[in-house]
Amino acid sequence: STDLSEIAASIYDRTEHTTDSPLVNFGGYLDGAGGSPTGVNVFMGTDEPLTLSSGTYVLIGISEVTASATLTVEPGVTFTAMSGGQLNVQGNLVISGESGNPVTFTSASGAPAAEDWNGIEVKSGGSVSIDYAVVEYADKGIKFVDGSTGSVTNSILRNNQYGIYIDGVATINALSDNSIEDNSRSGIYITGRTGAIFSNGIAGNNLTRNVQGIYLYRTGATPLVTNNTITANEYGVRVEGYRGTPSSGYSPLPVVTGNSIYANTVYNYHAGSYWHSYAASIILDASGNWWGSTDLSEIAAKIYDYNDNSAYSPVVNFGGYLDGEGSTSSDTDAGLGGGGSVGDATVLVSGKTYLIFHSLTVPAGETLTIPAGVRLVFWSSNHGLTVNGTLDIQGTVDSPVTFTSANAVPAAGDW
Repeated sequence: STDLSEIAASIYDRTEHTTDSPLVNFGGYLDGAGGSPTGVNVFMGTDEPLTLSSGTYVLIGISEVTASATLTVEPGVTFTAMSGGQLNVQGNLVISGESGNPVTFTSASGAPAAEDWNGIEVKSGGSVSIDYAVVEYADKGIKFVDGSTGSVTNSILRNNQYGIYIDGVATINALSDNSIEDNSRSGIYITGRTGAIFSNGIAGNNLTRNVQGIYLYRTGATPLVTNNTITANEYGVRVEGYRGTPSSGYSPLPVVTGNSIYANTVYNYHAGSYWHSYAASIILDASGNWWGSTDLSEIAAKIYDYNDNSAYSPVVNFGGYLDGEGSTSSDTDAGLGGGGSVGDATVLVSGKTYLIFHSLTVPAGETLTIPAGVRLVFWSSNHGLTVNGTLDIQGTVDSPVTFTSANAVPAAGDW
């Protein structure tokens, strides 16, 4: 047979018995009895500089790029992985595919599915530069661990359990312009108490049809998430802290702005499970995004935050939302969303709507001037405006200043 799965099933080696059996390298198999080599090679790893410029390579177990080695992979090279196949990077991996001619990592199965193989794992001290690759049908397509470094750009990560999995203090130089789709758990998953460092944010990616588009779980990471399209997932952006400790190390604080986040089936943004006494003081910045609508009640219905669970969820400030996909304009302003002190230095624009997600205070000796036509929309019964100084409201008959509730069906006591 020339079917990889059939060949592998007839060979008993470390894949079946990890303790006492070696790997059997069956690469270069023939295309028939007395036939010619197929050109399919088994990649066993490297401990010295190596460039792969063409061909198909099989991963049949854990293959290592050692700390002393650099593996360079050029356009068109394909890796097919057997069950248990994994590429560990302790040195350097440079994948230099091209548009229309990527480097491909895929399953060797005739009926491929997520978790057919383990994926690419960047170890502590290891570094990857991945450009124009396809990584599919793995458990974790690309995994970064504590102490690893790398970038992933212009690539497709699909049909894995996790597209990109980041655990611990990895340094991510670029995570941009990728298509991350149809992953059965998360497109991008970030965990680890101290949190990864994102030198250039998470930018320009298309995340679709994953369970979670971007999921930050019990991590202190604070990435800038911008210019992404996050749609048709179950959860667009999901952030989760840890109820059992007040430490901010377990509380993700991303800045999510300038994205299109809409048509995710459960929530566009879900924030929960923060330490209860800490959650009430947190304002998550999700300002300046397109949410698929300009209707406040529709936007709010797809954002789970303090207004849904005041015990364990922080406030999500979605003020300054955009008026269309790709737009940079808004009829609302996020400037007051985080609450706090307002006064002499606060400039409000006539006719603007300001969404208030936390209490405002005018300190003694300060004056807050509110010009005609301004609308202050409050989102919680626990928050309002306290005046210890001076409040100067400059409404007119035709253009009053309005203080109101954000609820679709407003009632006394809403704020």
